[in-house]
Parts: sequence; C-alpha cells; structure tokens
Amino acid sequence: MPASDGAQRPGESRQQASAFDLLSERETEIVRLLVHAIPNERIARALSISPETVKWQLKSIYGKLRVSSCDEAVALIRNAHPGSSDGSWFADPPL
Repeated sequence: MPASDGAQRPGESRQQASAFDLLSERETEIVRLLVHAIPNERIARALSISPETVKWQLKSIYGKLRVSSCDEAVALIRNAHPGSSDGSWFADPPL
C-alpha cells in the first residue's frame, strides 16, 4: 500500500497511488489475500466475515481500482508493487 502521506513508491503511477489510497483497511486486507488467489470462502473465514461481505467488498475494490475482475485487480497490484521491496504485498498470507 502507498505510504500514508500520499508519497508514491518507485514504479507506481500517481493514478495507481491514489487508487490504493482509497482502499479501506479491510479492503486492503482482502486485496493482500486476493494476490495469493485465496478463494472468497477462505478469505471470509480468515477475516471472520461472511462470503457475501467479501463479494460486496470486492465490488467496492474493483470500482476504486477501476477494474472489472479479480485478474485485472491482481495484475494492477503486481504492476504497482513490482517485487514489493518490503515484501508486504506478496508475503505469505496469514492463513
């Protein structure tokens, strides 16, 4: 996720930085699991929310990132965080 002061990370466009800034803390948690291709049911269990809530959150995430699918969202995240120098985006999920 971009720095909270709005600073961009290397390789991140201003549009990508501002889109990621729009994600709530919960949406960011879901996105971090999404990059590992974790199924919605498992995301729901891991975050103690319903699968319907995961679907609703994903729709919100897609809108904020201006994508229309999980694949597009993951590609955008991977493009915005290549190699993720601190490992925070691509570290093993806490499941």
